[in-house]
Amino acid sequence: MKKGLLILFGEWRNFDSLSYQLENEVKDFDVIISTWNYTYGDIITSQNAKKTIELTKEHILETFPYVKDILIHNVKLQKKLYPINLPWMVFHWKKTLDYIQDDYEIVVLHRFEVLSNLSKLFLNPIDKHTLYYDDGAESKDGCKWIQDWILVGSPYTIKSWIDRLPVCERIISSLPDGFEIKQRPDPHYILGYYIGLWDNVHKSLSEHFDKFFYVLVKEQIIPKSWLESLKEMGIKFFELDMNSNIFRKVVKGIEETWVERYLRDNN
Repeated sequence: MKKGLLILFGEWRNFDSLSYQLENEVKDFDVIISTWNYTYGDIITSQNAKKTIELTKEHILETFPYVKDILIHNVKLQKKLYPINLPWMVFHWKKTLDYIQDDYEIVVLHRFEVLSNLSKLFLNPIDKHTLYYDDGAESKDGCKWIQDWILVGSPYTIKSWIDRLPVCERIISSLPDGFEIKQRPDPHYILGYYIGLWDNVHKSLSEHFDKFFYVLVKEQIIPKSWLESLKEMGIKFFELDMNSNIFRKVVKGIEETWVERYLRDNN
């Protein structure tokens, strides 16, 4: 058993282009993958957006061999009931509950299409009863917008959080009558609603882990062509010279606050 548990969940999407970025970051993590048997092309390549690609354990291990176990589920389930992805995030979280053992120092719920320097999470001690995530503005219902890309906590906290959530088919139906976003479901605010029901302590992921950095990879943030160029040159995103032109081109489009913080912390 390693120090941490990393649960990569959801649709595979563009992980073929991102997986090499995590090679050095997962050395101290046991990695569990929970995904669908089909993915819908590389989300940052518009011409492939509707292309259906079969996903197998063989492909996953060839792409990312640092995996302890792989769970592949029937994607037809995903398209049956809901127009948003939160119920299916919960589906994957609940499917991985048995892997969350108390001996791990830290557990990370991490979407596939995110770049992060995961190894930095071990630099800051965590509280057993605290859930670490990033949030934003409140909705009219008083619910915080919650970042669903990465959530971090102790085994106790992550298990407690997942256990408290309704099963995926009840995520929407369990919202109260008159709840504004029930008619216009936004997964970030719905996640905020359920976190708001929990009396657990929470802290900002970005502030607590001050050397940790993550970004969702989409064409308008980090073009696939730049990631492929970095791979050809043997350079990882987090190993770039922060003052180089190539770094500034790669991060072009990321919110300025993220860029400023990452430059400040790494110069």
